[in-house]
Amino acid sequence: MSPQLRAALDDAYKAFADMPAPTHLDASPLRDAKKILRTLTARPLRELTNEEIGPYSGWAMTTVGNEQDYRHFLPRILELSVSDPAWIGSEPPVIASRLLRADWRHWPENQQHAVTVVFYAAFDLAIRSNPELAAASASDWLCGIARLGFPITDLLAGWRQSTTLESTLQLAWLVGFFDGLETIPPFWEEAPPLIRHEIHAWVIHPHSYDQLAKSVTKAPEEDRWPIERALRILSASTARH
Repeated sequence: MSPQLRAALDDAYKAFADMPAPTHLDASPLRDAKKILRTLTARPLRELTNEEIGPYSGWAMTTVGNEQDYRHFLPRILELSVSDPAWIGSEPPVIASRLLRADWRHWPENQQHAVTVVFYAAFDLAIRSNPELAAASASDWLCGIARLGFPITDLLAGWRQSTTLESTLQLAWLVGFFDGLETIPPFWEEAPPLIRHEIHAWVIHPHSYDQLAKSVTKAPEEDRWPIERALRILSASTARH
């Protein structure tokens, strides 16, 4: 974890520190609200394990709890999203969906800022990390940022300027998510249409192919397959158009 991301997470804990732990959870009859609450409040927030908070992160505000509850647990969910997003509720696009459901743009400014900084710091780290080793890919964080309605132009420009193997591998994974280039990948369907158009145009731009082509022979053998797959996808798209 980068120093910038660690600092952003620490700030998130501070920003939400006055959000009390729930003493009661409203839940669907299909959920054991009392058991879930006991699990979530059995230890300090920062010590909750993935197994303890992970299920709740996926149920939050849909079948368990409300927006106030989610705000209390959000810093730990964000922390797990960059360290071990084993549960769907800790995936960046899903967190973005929960934030929108919670009408987060009406939260206090410091809380909005803290969440935004985590998303951007996590994306910055992701494009500098091998997607095989990163907790979440750059495309996951970019999708989360897009779903929150933030502009992505500068983020794409910075990604394009990076020529490291890690950023190229992240590009290859992004192309892979757009496999076929005619369909919208999972999670991206809820991003604003203009942003979807922008990311699609960026993916199929000749610069993407050039960056991948320059890296394929330099990459270790075990890292070549996603680059080669991305090149095939882009070649097929060019042939169709």
